[in-house]
Amino acid sequence: MNVLKTIVAAAAMSFAASFAPAPVQAQPEAAFAQSAMMSAGSRAAQIRQLDQVPAIGVIRLDFRYVSTKYNDNEEDPAYFRRIAERNSAGIAKLRAALRANPVTRKALAARGIPINRIVGVSIGSRGALRLYYL
Repeated sequence: MNVLKTIVAAAAMSFAASFAPAPVQAQPEAAFAQSAMMSAGSRAAQIRQLDQVPAIGVIRLDFRYVSTKYNDNEEDPAYFRRIAERNSAGIAKLRAALRANPVTRKALAARGIPINRIVGVSIGSRGALRLYYL
């Protein structure tokens, strides 16, 4: 009887575990990165107008976050490079704006972030930047 209870309990826990939420993984949201790269040129005007940069976040797109052995649908650096190539004119405008604005230039230099590796940006309501780095 105890063996039967153990088997039933193990099966129940196994069944319940199959419906548990998957662990959150630290990886870039590909849609946000793609959007930031595609709108890089239009964000250049906003970058030129910034008079402060209270915070900077960097999302690295230059390496895989998860092993592809078990998860084949992860975006890899080659995918982001192709998007960057397609949007190279806008990215060039964004980089020029980052260099031209002394506030952004100093903020990036202070954190050791090379402007030539930035491929996209999201701008927060108070001037905080989320940079996409490739």
